[in-house]
Amino acid sequence: MENILVLGSGKMGMGIAHSLIDSGDYAVALGDADADALDKRAPKGADALVVDAAKPQSLEAAMSGRWVVINALPYFLNAKVATAARAQGLHYFDLSEDISVTRQVREIAEGAGRLYAPQCGLAPGFVSIVAHQFFWPQPAATLEKAVKPAVPAVFRRVMIARDCRAGTISRIRSKVSVSHIRRPDWA
Repeated sequence: MENILVLGSGKMGMGIAHSLIDSGDYAVALGDADADALDKRAPKGADALVVDAAKPQSLEAAMSGRWVVINALPYFLNAKVATAARAQGLHYFDLSEDISVTRQVREIAEGAGRLYAPQCGLAPGFVSIVAHQFFWPQPAATLEKAVKPAVPAVFRRVMIARDCRAGTISRIRSKVSVSHIRRPDWA
């Protein structure tokens, strides 16, 4: 069982933590600087860690012994989290769409020997929905085979179990509208 740290207990971080816990394949720790938020939101089965991402020592302690960090914190913390992930030898994912910060993360990742995947925000969910539409009505196992070579294992099951069944594309133009979304119990 791989040990994963999810940083950020907002809706995105919580969604990722819940999906990983629900899969049964990962030991999940949820880190956030807000102890009260962690007490209220931490899902059953997750270790709740108070982590101040602005302090390298706090990040180092939270990342110790982990396999991957999934950063669902605000974009301005990404470089600090990526730097700590590199120092600890972890794989790294973030949700930011900020281009300048992504450049910083790419520089940090250079030669790290680990997977660094910035900008995992919108695209994985949307791409999964498109893939679902393309492969419909084939079962999820067929879809998993199709995305397996291109998608890291940590997100593969999350994408297939959650996003592919979440909705249907009703329009593709300058805006994409997704209908029939079921709101998760924890949201």
